[in-house]
Amino acid sequence: MSDVEGTKKFIHDAISEVNQMYNELSNKVENATQWIEKADMDFISLRKKNDIHREFCVEKLSLLAETNPQQSHHLLTDKDGEIDSEITKIQMANCELLDFLETIKALLKEISQDSDLLYRKLESIDEHILNHEINSDEFSRDLASVEDSFIQCFESLNPHKERLRILLPDIISYQEEISSWNDALRKPEIITIPPARLQTLWTHLSGRVNFDTGTIRHFADDVLTVFDIYQLKCIVDMQPMTDVTVIECWKQIRFAFWKLKKEATKIHGNIWETTFGEVMNQLEHEICWAITSAELVSVIRFLEKLDVPRIDYSAQYLVDFTKSDLRGMKRPSTDHFCYTCDVEEALDYVRVHGIETEQARPFLDMCEEYVAPKNSSNLGYIRTVEKMDTLEESLQVVERHPVAASIPIFEPEYIEIKDKIYRGPTSRISKYRSMHAGNITGGGEENGEKYVWLRTSHGKMIGVHGYLKVSTEVMAMCITRGNYEGFIEHPFPLLTSFVYPTMLTKEEEDTRRKKAIQASRKEEVRSDVTVPSKKV
Repeated sequence: MSDVEGTKKFIHDAISEVNQMYNELSNKVENATQWIEKADMDFISLRKKNDIHREFCVEKLSLLAETNPQQSHHLLTDKDGEIDSEITKIQMANCELLDFLETIKALLKEISQDSDLLYRKLESIDEHILNHEINSDEFSRDLASVEDSFIQCFESLNPHKERLRILLPDIISYQEEISSWNDALRKPEIITIPPARLQTLWTHLSGRVNFDTGTIRHFADDVLTVFDIYQLKCIVDMQPMTDVTVIECWKQIRFAFWKLKKEATKIHGNIWETTFGEVMNQLEHEICWAITSAELVSVIRFLEKLDVPRIDYSAQYLVDFTKSDLRGMKRPSTDHFCYTCDVEEALDYVRVHGIETEQARPFLDMCEEYVAPKNSSNLGYIRTVEKMDTLEESLQVVERHPVAASIPIFEPEYIEIKDKIYRGPTSRISKYRSMHAGNITGGGEENGEKYVWLRTSHGKMIGVHGYLKVSTEVMAMCITRGNYEGFIEHPFPLLTSFVYPTMLTKEEEDTRRKKAIQASRKEEVRSDVTVPSKKV
Protein backbone atom coordinates (compact mmCIF):
# COMPACT_ATOMS: atom_id res chain seq x y z
CA MET A 1 0.00 0.00 0.00
CA SER A 2 3.03 2.29 0.21
CA ASP A 3 2.81 2.77 -3.57
CA VAL A 4 -0.83 3.73 -3.18
CA GLU A 5 -0.01 6.25 -0.45
CA GLY A 6 2.85 7.67 -2.54
CA THR A 7 0.59 8.05 -5.55
CA LYS A 8 -2.11 9.69 -3.44
CA LYS A 9 0.44 12.11 -1.99
CA PHE A 10 1.64 12.95 -5.50
CA ILE A 11 -1.91 13.61 -6.64
CA HIS A 12 -2.70 15.65 -3.51
CA ASP A 13 0.39 17.78 -4.12
CA ALA A 14 -0.48 18.16 -7.79
CA ILE A 15 -4.00 19.28 -6.97
CA SER A 16 -2.65 21.74 -4.39
CA GLU A 17 -0.36 23.15 -7.08
CA VAL A 18 -3.31 23.47 -9.45
CA ASN A 19 -5.33 25.22 -6.74
CA GLN A 20 -2.43 27.56 -6.00
CA MET A 21 -2.20 28.43 -9.69
CA TYR A 22 -5.97 28.82 -9.72
CA ASN A 23 -5.89 31.32 -6.85
CA GLU A 24 -2.93 33.20 -8.33
CA LEU A 25 -4.60 33.47 -11.73
CA SER A 26 -7.92 34.46 -10.14
CA ASN A 27 -6.23 37.37 -8.37
CA LYS A 28 -4.58 38.46 -11.61
CA VAL A 29 -7.89 38.24 -13.43
CA GLU A 30 -9.53 40.40 -10.75
CA ASN A 31 -6.71 42.98 -10.93
CA ALA A 32 -6.83 42.98 -14.72
CA THR A 33 -10.59 43.49 -14.66
CA GLN A 34 -10.20 46.53 -12.38
CA TRP A 35 -7.51 48.00 -14.63
CA ILE A 36 -9.66 47.46 -17.71
CA GLU A 37 -12.72 49.03 -16.07
CA LYS A 38 -10.63 52.09 -15.15
CA ALA A 39 -9.16 52.25 -18.66
CA ASP A 40 -12.65 51.91 -20.13
CA MET A 41 -13.93 54.83 -18.03
CA ASP A 42 -11.00 57.01 -19.13
CA PHE A 43 -11.50 55.86 -22.70
CA ILE A 44 -15.20 56.79 -22.66
CA SER A 45 -14.36 60.22 -21.22
CA LEU A 46 -11.69 60.82 -23.83
CA ARG A 47 -13.89 59.54 -26.66
CA LYS A 48 -16.71 61.82 -25.54
CA LYS A 49 -14.41 64.84 -25.59
CA ASN A 50 -13.18 63.81 -29.02
CA ASP A 51 -16.69 63.29 -30.39
CA ILE A 52 -17.83 66.73 -29.25
CA HIS A 53 -15.34 68.25 -31.66
CA ARG A 54 -15.09 65.50 -34.24
CA GLU A 55 -15.40 67.99 -37.06
CA PHE A 56 -12.15 69.57 -35.88
CA CYS A 57 -10.23 66.35 -35.17
CA VAL A 58 -7.17 67.29 -37.23
CA GLU A 59 -6.97 70.78 -35.70
CA LYS A 60 -7.41 69.30 -32.26
CA LEU A 61 -4.58 66.84 -32.76
CA SER A 62 -2.19 69.56 -33.90
CA LEU A 63 -3.26 71.74 -30.97
CA LEU A 64 -2.69 68.97 -28.44
CA ALA A 65 0.68 68.16 -29.96
CA GLU A 66 2.03 71.74 -29.72
CA THR A 67 4.67 72.55 -27.13
CA ASN A 68 4.23 75.68 -25.03
CA PRO A 69 7.61 76.89 -23.71
CA GLN A 70 6.05 78.36 -20.56
CA GLN A 71 4.00 75.35 -19.52
CA SER A 72 5.31 72.48 -21.61
CA HIS A 73 4.58 69.94 -18.90
CA HIS A 74 0.87 70.71 -19.29
CA LEU A 75 0.79 69.82 -22.97
CA LEU A 76 0.67 66.52 -24.77
CA THR A 77 3.72 65.19 -26.52
CA ASP A 78 3.52 64.06 -30.10
CA LYS A 79 2.61 60.36 -30.19
CA ASP A 80 3.50 60.06 -33.89
CA GLY A 81 -0.04 59.01 -34.62
CA GLU A 82 -3.58 60.30 -34.71
CA ILE A 83 -5.52 60.52 -31.47
CA ASP A 84 -8.51 58.83 -33.03
CA SER A 85 -6.54 55.76 -34.06
CA GLU A 86 -4.88 55.62 -30.63
CA ILE A 87 -8.09 55.60 -28.62
CA THR A 88 -9.64 53.15 -31.11
CA LYS A 89 -6.65 50.87 -30.56
CA ILE A 90 -7.18 51.13 -26.80
CA GLN A 91 -10.84 50.28 -27.18
CA MET A 92 -10.01 47.23 -29.30
CA ALA A 93 -7.34 46.13 -26.82
CA ASN A 94 -9.80 46.49 -23.93
CA CYS A 95 -12.41 44.44 -25.78
CA GLU A 96 -9.83 41.76 -26.56
CA LEU A 97 -8.67 41.64 -22.93
CA LEU A 98 -12.22 41.44 -21.63
CA ASP A 99 -12.96 38.53 -23.99
CA PHE A 100 -9.73 36.87 -22.92
CA LEU A 101 -10.57 37.30 -19.22
CA GLU A 102 -13.98 35.75 -19.80
CA THR A 103 -12.21 32.74 -21.37
CA ILE A 104 -9.90 32.47 -18.35
CA LYS A 105 -12.82 32.73 -15.94
CA ALA A 106 -14.59 29.91 -17.78
CA LEU A 107 -11.38 27.84 -17.66
CA LEU A 108 -10.92 28.50 -13.95
CA LYS A 109 -14.47 27.36 -13.33
CA GLU A 110 -13.75 24.19 -15.30
CA ILE A 111 -10.51 23.60 -13.34
CA SER A 112 -12.36 24.09 -10.06
CA GLN A 113 -14.90 21.50 -11.12
CA ASP A 114 -12.09 19.14 -12.23
CA SER A 115 -10.34 19.59 -8.87
CA ASP A 116 -13.56 18.68 -7.05
CA LEU A 117 -13.86 15.61 -9.26
CA LEU A 118 -10.26 14.57 -8.48
CA TYR A 119 -10.88 14.87 -4.75
CA ARG A 120 -14.06 12.81 -5.02
CA LYS A 121 -12.15 10.12 -6.92
CA LEU A 122 -9.45 10.05 -4.24
CA GLU A 123 -12.08 9.84 -1.49
CA SER A 124 -13.68 6.94 -3.37
CA ILE A 125 -10.28 5.21 -3.59
CA ASP A 126 -9.74 5.78 0.16
CA GLU A 127 -13.13 4.26 0.90
CA HIS A 128 -12.38 1.20 -1.24
CA ILE A 129 -9.02 0.71 0.47
CA LEU A 130 -10.56 0.96 3.94
CA ASN A 131 -13.25 -1.58 2.98
CA HIS A 132 -10.63 -3.83 1.36
CA GLU A 133 -12.55 -3.59 -1.89
CA ILE A 134 -9.55 -2.45 -3.95
CA ASN A 135 -8.99 -4.03 -7.32
CA SER A 136 -5.48 -3.51 -8.69
CA ASP A 137 -6.56 -3.07 -12.32
CA GLU A 138 -9.40 -0.71 -11.40
CA PHE A 139 -7.09 1.21 -9.04
CA SER A 140 -4.49 1.63 -11.77
CA ARG A 141 -7.11 2.93 -14.19
CA ASP A 142 -8.45 5.40 -11.60
CA LEU A 143 -4.98 6.73 -10.83
CA ALA A 144 -4.20 7.04 -14.52
CA SER A 145 -7.46 8.97 -15.04
CA VAL A 146 -6.67 11.31 -12.15
CA GLU A 147 -3.14 11.88 -13.45
CA ASP A 148 -4.43 12.59 -16.99
CA SER A 149 -6.96 15.11 -15.64
CA PHE A 150 -4.23 16.85 -13.67
CA ILE A 151 -1.89 17.06 -16.65
CA GLN A 152 -4.69 18.43 -18.85
CA CYS A 153 -5.52 21.13 -16.29
CA PHE A 154 -1.87 22.04 -15.85
CA GLU A 155 -1.25 22.28 -19.60
CA SER A 156 -4.39 24.42 -20.05
CA LEU A 157 -3.31 26.87 -17.37
CA ASN A 158 0.27 27.54 -18.48
CA PRO A 159 -0.33 29.30 -21.84
CA HIS A 160 -3.13 31.43 -20.40
CA LYS A 161 -1.01 32.36 -17.41
CA GLU A 162 1.82 33.43 -19.71
CA ARG A 163 -0.49 35.42 -21.99
CA LEU A 164 -2.00 37.24 -19.04
CA ARG A 165 1.49 38.05 -17.72
CA ILE A 166 2.35 39.66 -21.09
CA LEU A 167 -0.93 41.58 -21.43
CA LEU A 168 -1.12 43.03 -17.92
CA PRO A 169 1.62 45.65 -18.52
CA ASP A 170 -0.23 46.70 -21.70
CA ILE A 171 -3.41 47.29 -19.70
CA ILE A 172 -1.51 49.44 -17.20
CA SER A 173 0.31 51.28 -19.98
CA TYR A 174 -2.93 52.09 -21.83
CA GLN A 175 -4.58 53.31 -18.64
CA GLU A 176 -1.62 55.53 -17.75
CA GLU A 177 -1.44 56.93 -21.29
CA ILE A 178 -5.12 57.87 -21.31
CA SER A 179 -4.70 59.48 -17.88
CA SER A 180 -1.82 61.59 -19.17
CA TRP A 181 -3.97 62.77 -22.09
CA ASN A 182 -6.79 63.71 -19.73
CA ASP A 183 -4.34 65.52 -17.45
CA ALA A 184 -3.19 67.60 -20.40
CA LEU A 185 -6.79 68.38 -21.33
CA ARG A 186 -7.55 69.41 -17.76
CA LYS A 187 -4.49 71.67 -17.32
CA PRO A 188 -4.53 74.42 -19.92
CA GLU A 189 -3.09 77.24 -17.75
CA ILE A 190 -0.84 79.75 -19.49
CA ILE A 191 -0.16 82.18 -16.64
CA THR A 192 -1.48 82.91 -13.15
CA ILE A 193 -1.29 86.32 -11.44
CA PRO A 194 -1.98 86.62 -7.67
CA PRO A 195 -4.06 89.69 -6.64
CA ALA A 196 -1.24 91.44 -4.77
CA ARG A 197 1.18 90.95 -7.62
CA LEU A 198 -1.42 92.22 -10.09
CA GLN A 199 -1.60 95.53 -8.22
CA THR A 200 2.20 95.77 -8.02
CA LEU A 201 2.46 95.00 -11.71
CA TRP A 202 -0.11 97.63 -12.67
CA THR A 203 1.60 100.24 -10.49
CA HIS A 204 4.82 99.49 -12.36
CA LEU A 205 3.25 99.50 -15.83
CA SER A 206 1.25 102.69 -15.25
CA GLY A 207 4.50 104.50 -14.39
CA ARG A 208 3.47 105.56 -10.89
CA VAL A 209 6.33 103.53 -9.38
CA ASN A 210 9.28 102.20 -11.34
CA PHE A 211 10.49 98.92 -9.91
CA ASP A 212 14.14 98.29 -10.66
CA THR A 213 14.04 94.65 -9.66
CA GLY A 214 14.62 92.29 -12.54
CA THR A 215 11.93 89.94 -11.24
CA ILE A 216 9.13 92.50 -11.71
CA ARG A 217 10.41 93.58 -15.11
CA HIS A 218 10.65 90.00 -16.37
CA PHE A 219 7.21 89.20 -14.96
CA ALA A 220 5.77 92.31 -16.65
CA ASP A 221 7.30 91.20 -19.94
CA ASP A 222 5.70 87.76 -19.55
CA VAL A 223 2.29 89.26 -18.73
CA LEU A 224 2.38 91.61 -21.71
CA THR A 225 2.87 88.66 -24.04
CA VAL A 226 -0.59 87.51 -22.87
CA PHE A 227 -2.54 90.75 -22.23
CA ASP A 228 -2.54 94.15 -23.81
CA ILE A 229 -2.59 97.21 -21.53
CA TYR A 230 -6.33 97.82 -21.99
CA GLN A 231 -7.22 94.24 -21.05
CA LEU A 232 -4.98 94.37 -17.99
CA LYS A 233 -6.53 97.65 -16.83
CA CYS A 234 -10.05 96.19 -17.22
CA ILE A 235 -9.10 93.34 -14.91
CA VAL A 236 -7.33 95.58 -12.38
CA ASP A 237 -10.43 97.81 -12.19
CA MET A 238 -12.53 94.75 -11.25
CA GLN A 239 -10.40 94.23 -8.09
CA PRO A 240 -10.18 90.41 -8.22
CA MET A 241 -10.23 88.60 -4.89
CA THR A 242 -8.46 85.55 -6.33
CA ASP A 243 -5.68 84.75 -8.79
CA VAL A 244 -6.25 85.82 -12.38
CA THR A 245 -5.71 82.70 -14.46
CA VAL A 246 -5.34 82.61 -18.23
CA ILE A 247 -6.19 79.37 -20.02
CA GLU A 248 -5.77 78.44 -23.67
CA CYS A 249 -8.90 76.82 -25.07
CA TRP A 250 -10.11 75.51 -28.41
CA LYS A 251 -8.21 76.77 -31.49
CA GLN A 252 -5.76 78.59 -29.18
CA ILE A 253 -8.36 81.10 -28.01
CA ARG A 254 -7.43 82.41 -24.58
CA PHE A 255 -9.68 83.30 -21.65
CA ALA A 256 -8.82 85.01 -18.38
CA PHE A 257 -10.95 84.34 -15.33
CA TRP A 258 -11.01 85.31 -11.66
CA LYS A 259 -13.48 85.63 -8.79
CA LEU A 260 -15.14 88.58 -7.11
CA LYS A 261 -16.32 88.66 -3.52
CA LYS A 262 -20.06 88.09 -3.22
CA GLU A 263 -22.23 88.54 -0.15
CA ALA A 264 -24.08 85.52 1.18
CA THR A 265 -27.61 85.11 -0.13
CA LYS A 266 -30.70 84.29 1.89
CA ILE A 267 -31.65 81.66 -0.69
CA HIS A 268 -30.70 78.11 0.19
CA GLY A 269 -31.62 75.30 -2.17
CA ASN A 270 -33.46 74.94 -5.46
CA ILE A 271 -36.56 76.55 -3.96
CA TRP A 272 -38.72 76.92 -7.09
CA GLU A 273 -37.90 73.60 -8.79
CA THR A 274 -41.16 71.90 -7.80
CA THR A 275 -43.21 74.85 -9.12
CA PHE A 276 -42.13 74.05 -12.67
CA GLY A 277 -43.07 71.00 -14.71
CA GLU A 278 -40.66 68.58 -16.35
CA VAL A 279 -37.57 70.14 -17.92
CA MET A 280 -38.13 70.60 -21.66
CA ASN A 281 -35.57 69.62 -24.28
CA GLN A 282 -35.26 72.16 -27.08
CA LEU A 283 -33.31 69.62 -29.16
CA GLU A 284 -31.62 71.37 -32.11
CA HIS A 285 -33.99 74.34 -32.03
CA GLU A 286 -32.80 77.85 -31.08
CA ILE A 287 -35.70 78.51 -28.73
CA CYS A 288 -34.32 78.60 -25.17
CA TRP A 289 -35.56 82.19 -24.95
CA ALA A 290 -39.14 81.12 -25.82
CA ILE A 291 -39.18 78.21 -23.37
CA THR A 292 -37.73 80.36 -20.58
CA SER A 293 -40.25 83.15 -21.20
CA ALA A 294 -43.30 80.87 -21.42
CA GLU A 295 -42.31 78.91 -18.31
CA LEU A 296 -41.63 82.09 -16.32
CA VAL A 297 -45.05 83.50 -17.22
CA SER A 298 -46.68 80.19 -16.20
CA VAL A 299 -44.94 79.99 -12.83
CA ILE A 300 -45.40 83.63 -11.78
CA ARG A 301 -49.09 83.57 -12.80
CA PHE A 302 -49.49 80.45 -10.65
CA LEU A 303 -47.63 81.94 -7.67
CA GLU A 304 -49.81 85.07 -7.85
CA LYS A 305 -52.91 82.84 -8.03
CA LEU A 306 -54.00 83.99 -11.48
CA ASP A 307 -53.93 80.37 -12.69
CA VAL A 308 -54.73 77.67 -10.15
CA PRO A 309 -53.82 74.97 -10.94
CA ARG A 310 -50.81 76.11 -12.95
CA ILE A 311 -51.36 76.47 -16.71
CA ASP A 312 -48.52 75.86 -19.15
CA TYR A 313 -48.14 78.62 -21.73
CA SER A 314 -46.88 78.08 -25.25
CA ALA A 315 -43.22 78.54 -26.20
CA GLN A 316 -44.26 77.66 -29.76
CA TYR A 317 -46.57 80.70 -29.80
CA LEU A 318 -43.62 82.98 -29.01
CA VAL A 319 -41.51 81.36 -31.73
CA ASP A 320 -44.35 81.74 -34.24
CA PHE A 321 -45.12 85.41 -33.61
CA THR A 322 -42.44 87.32 -31.64
CA LYS A 323 -40.36 87.89 -34.78
CA SER A 324 -42.73 86.91 -37.57
CA ASP A 325 -40.32 88.19 -40.25
CA LEU A 326 -37.64 85.71 -39.09
CA ARG A 327 -40.17 82.90 -38.50
CA GLY A 328 -40.70 82.49 -42.26
CA MET A 329 -36.99 82.24 -43.05
CA LYS A 330 -35.09 78.96 -43.03
CA ARG A 331 -31.77 79.02 -41.21
CA PRO A 332 -28.81 78.48 -43.56
CA SER A 333 -27.74 74.83 -44.04
CA THR A 334 -30.61 73.57 -41.84
CA ASP A 335 -34.29 72.61 -42.02
CA HIS A 336 -35.09 74.99 -39.15
CA PHE A 337 -37.35 78.05 -39.16
CA CYS A 338 -36.62 78.92 -35.51
CA TYR A 339 -34.37 81.84 -34.54
CA THR A 340 -32.59 83.52 -31.63
CA CYS A 341 -34.18 86.25 -29.54
CA ASP A 342 -33.97 87.87 -26.09
CA VAL A 343 -36.25 86.90 -23.21
CA GLU A 344 -36.95 90.61 -22.69
CA GLU A 345 -38.25 90.95 -26.24
CA ALA A 346 -40.39 87.82 -25.92
CA LEU A 347 -41.94 89.03 -22.65
CA ASP A 348 -42.60 92.41 -24.21
CA TYR A 349 -44.52 90.64 -26.99
CA VAL A 350 -46.62 88.90 -24.33
CA ARG A 351 -47.23 92.27 -22.66
CA VAL A 352 -48.65 93.72 -25.90
CA HIS A 353 -50.26 90.70 -27.57
CA GLY A 354 -50.75 88.08 -24.84
CA ILE A 355 -49.75 84.40 -25.05
CA GLU A 356 -51.64 81.20 -25.91
CA THR A 357 -51.61 78.10 -23.71
CA GLU A 358 -49.44 75.08 -24.43
CA GLN A 359 -52.62 73.07 -24.98
CA ALA A 360 -53.78 75.48 -27.68
CA ARG A 361 -50.39 75.58 -29.44
CA PRO A 362 -48.11 72.68 -28.38
CA PHE A 363 -44.37 72.59 -28.98
CA LEU A 364 -43.38 71.17 -32.40
CA ASP A 365 -40.48 68.70 -32.41
CA MET A 366 -39.90 69.53 -36.07
CA CYS A 367 -39.63 73.06 -37.42
CA GLU A 368 -42.40 73.77 -39.92
CA GLU A 369 -42.76 76.72 -42.27
CA TYR A 370 -46.51 76.80 -41.79
CA VAL A 371 -47.80 78.87 -38.85
CA ALA A 372 -51.33 78.27 -37.59
CA PRO A 373 -53.40 81.45 -37.10
CA LYS A 374 -53.68 83.00 -33.63
CA ASN A 375 -56.43 82.05 -31.25
CA SER A 376 -57.46 85.10 -29.20
CA SER A 377 -60.11 83.38 -27.06
CA ASN A 378 -58.05 82.52 -23.98
CA LEU A 379 -54.78 84.47 -23.89
CA GLY A 380 -52.68 85.18 -20.82
CA TYR A 381 -51.24 88.65 -20.27
CA ILE A 382 -48.62 90.43 -18.19
CA ARG A 383 -48.41 94.04 -16.99
CA THR A 384 -44.73 95.04 -17.39
CA VAL A 385 -41.29 93.64 -18.14
CA GLU A 386 -38.79 94.44 -15.38
CA LYS A 387 -35.03 94.50 -16.04
CA MET A 388 -32.28 94.35 -13.41
CA ASP A 389 -28.66 95.29 -13.79
CA THR A 390 -27.10 93.18 -11.05
CA LEU A 391 -27.29 89.68 -9.70
CA GLU A 392 -27.82 91.07 -6.20
CA GLU A 393 -31.06 92.78 -7.30
CA SER A 394 -32.17 89.60 -9.02
CA LEU A 395 -31.59 87.40 -5.99
CA GLN A 396 -33.85 89.64 -3.92
CA VAL A 397 -36.61 89.01 -6.48
CA VAL A 398 -35.82 85.25 -6.58
CA GLU A 399 -36.92 85.12 -2.94
CA ARG A 400 -40.45 85.83 -4.29
CA HIS A 401 -40.36 84.03 -7.65
CA PRO A 402 -37.94 82.88 -10.39
CA VAL A 403 -36.07 85.34 -12.61
CA ALA A 404 -34.84 84.80 -16.19
CA ALA A 405 -31.11 85.14 -16.93
CA SER A 406 -28.57 84.13 -19.57
CA ILE A 407 -25.25 82.29 -19.41
CA PRO A 408 -22.56 81.55 -22.02
CA ILE A 409 -22.42 77.87 -22.97
CA PHE A 410 -18.94 76.38 -23.14
CA GLU A 411 -18.53 72.77 -24.21
CA PRO A 412 -17.66 70.18 -23.06
CA GLU A 413 -18.15 71.76 -19.58
CA TYR A 414 -21.87 72.44 -20.05
CA ILE A 415 -22.81 68.88 -21.00
CA GLU A 416 -20.41 67.20 -18.53
CA ILE A 417 -20.96 69.39 -15.46
CA LYS A 418 -23.43 67.11 -13.59
CA ASP A 419 -23.55 68.25 -9.92
CA LYS A 420 -20.39 70.37 -10.07
CA ILE A 421 -20.41 74.17 -10.19
CA TYR A 422 -20.36 75.59 -13.71
CA ARG A 423 -17.57 78.15 -14.14
CA GLY A 424 -17.35 78.50 -17.92
CA PRO A 425 -14.23 77.41 -19.86
CA THR A 426 -11.79 75.21 -17.93
CA SER A 427 -9.97 72.96 -20.41
CA ARG A 428 -7.85 73.02 -23.54
CA ILE A 429 -10.81 71.90 -25.66
CA SER A 430 -13.33 74.37 -24.20
CA LYS A 431 -15.33 76.04 -26.94
CA TYR A 432 -17.87 78.85 -26.69
CA ARG A 433 -21.12 77.82 -28.39
CA SER A 434 -23.78 80.43 -27.67
CA MET A 435 -25.70 82.27 -24.97
CA HIS A 436 -28.39 80.25 -23.24
CA ALA A 437 -31.46 81.60 -21.44
CA GLY A 438 -32.85 79.94 -18.33
CA ASN A 439 -34.70 80.70 -15.10
CA ILE A 440 -32.94 81.20 -11.76
CA THR A 441 -34.78 78.97 -9.29
CA GLY A 442 -32.57 79.00 -6.19
CA GLY A 443 -29.08 79.34 -4.80
CA GLY A 444 -26.51 77.97 -2.40
CA GLU A 445 -22.89 77.77 -1.36
CA GLU A 446 -20.38 74.95 -1.81
CA ASN A 447 -16.86 74.95 -0.35
CA GLY A 448 -17.15 78.70 0.16
CA GLU A 449 -18.22 79.41 -3.43
CA LYS A 450 -21.67 80.88 -4.03
CA TYR A 451 -23.86 79.74 -6.92
CA VAL A 452 -27.42 79.89 -8.24
CA TRP A 453 -29.60 77.14 -9.65
CA LEU A 454 -30.47 77.75 -13.31
CA ARG A 455 -33.21 75.77 -15.05
CA THR A 456 -32.03 74.86 -18.56
CA SER A 457 -34.00 73.70 -21.61
CA HIS A 458 -31.80 70.84 -22.81
CA GLY A 459 -33.56 68.04 -20.95
CA LYS A 460 -32.86 66.20 -17.71
CA MET A 461 -29.41 64.93 -18.73
CA ILE A 462 -27.83 68.37 -18.22
CA GLY A 463 -26.58 69.21 -14.74
CA VAL A 464 -28.80 67.82 -11.98
CA HIS A 465 -32.04 66.72 -13.69
CA GLY A 466 -31.85 69.73 -16.01
CA TYR A 467 -30.75 72.29 -13.40
CA LEU A 468 -27.28 73.86 -13.42
CA LYS A 469 -25.28 75.20 -10.48
CA VAL A 470 -23.74 78.41 -11.89
CA SER A 471 -21.01 80.26 -10.01
CA THR A 472 -21.97 83.81 -9.05
CA GLU A 473 -18.34 84.72 -8.29
CA VAL A 474 -16.56 83.92 -11.55
CA MET A 475 -15.69 86.72 -13.96
CA ALA A 476 -14.25 85.94 -17.39
CA MET A 477 -12.81 87.73 -20.39
CA CYS A 478 -11.80 86.52 -23.84
CA ILE A 479 -8.38 88.03 -24.52
CA THR A 480 -8.08 86.63 -28.06
CA ARG A 481 -9.96 89.21 -30.08
CA GLY A 482 -12.25 88.80 -33.08
CA ASN A 483 -13.56 85.29 -32.47
CA TYR A 484 -16.80 85.68 -30.49
CA GLU A 485 -19.44 88.27 -29.65
CA GLY A 486 -17.93 91.61 -28.64
CA PHE A 487 -19.14 91.52 -25.04
CA ILE A 488 -17.00 88.46 -24.33
CA GLU A 489 -13.90 90.55 -25.05
CA HIS A 490 -14.72 92.63 -21.96
CA PRO A 491 -14.98 91.34 -18.36
CA PHE A 492 -18.30 89.57 -17.94
CA PRO A 493 -20.01 87.54 -15.20
CA LEU A 494 -21.46 84.16 -16.10
CA LEU A 495 -24.98 85.40 -15.33
CA THR A 496 -26.42 88.36 -17.23
CA SER A 497 -29.69 89.76 -18.71
CA PHE A 498 -31.91 89.50 -15.61
CA VAL A 499 -35.61 90.04 -16.37
CA TYR A 500 -39.06 89.05 -15.13
CA PRO A 501 -42.72 89.99 -15.82
CA THR A 502 -45.21 91.58 -13.45
CA MET A 503 -48.88 90.62 -13.61
CA LEU A 504 -52.23 92.32 -14.18
CA THR A 505 -55.08 91.83 -11.76
CA LYS A 506 -57.78 89.36 -12.77
CA GLU A 507 -60.15 92.22 -13.54
CA GLU A 508 -57.58 94.00 -15.72
CA GLU A 509 -56.80 90.77 -17.57
CA ASP A 510 -60.47 89.99 -18.19
CA THR A 511 -60.84 93.44 -19.75
CA ARG A 512 -57.78 92.88 -21.96
CA ARG A 513 -59.07 89.49 -23.02
CA LYS A 514 -62.50 90.81 -23.98
CA LYS A 515 -60.93 93.57 -26.05
CA ALA A 516 -58.70 91.06 -27.81
CA ILE A 517 -61.68 88.84 -28.68
CA GLN A 518 -63.69 91.82 -29.98
CA ALA A 519 -60.75 93.01 -32.08
CA SER A 520 -60.30 89.53 -33.49
CA ARG A 521 -63.98 89.30 -34.50
CA LYS A 522 -63.87 92.69 -36.17
CA GLU A 523 -60.79 91.58 -38.09
CA GLU A 524 -62.59 88.42 -39.24
CA VAL A 525 -65.50 90.48 -40.47
CA ARG A 526 -63.27 92.91 -42.36
CA SER A 527 -61.13 90.20 -43.90
CA ASP A 528 -62.28 88.12 -46.80
CA VAL A 529 -58.96 86.30 -46.99
CA THR A 530 -59.24 82.57 -46.52
CA VAL A 531 -56.81 81.10 -44.03
CA PRO A 532 -54.32 78.99 -46.03
CA SER A 533 -54.40 75.28 -45.47
CA LYS A 534 -51.44 73.61 -43.86
CA LYS A 535 -48.64 72.69 -46.23
CA VAL A 536 -47.74 69.04 -46.57
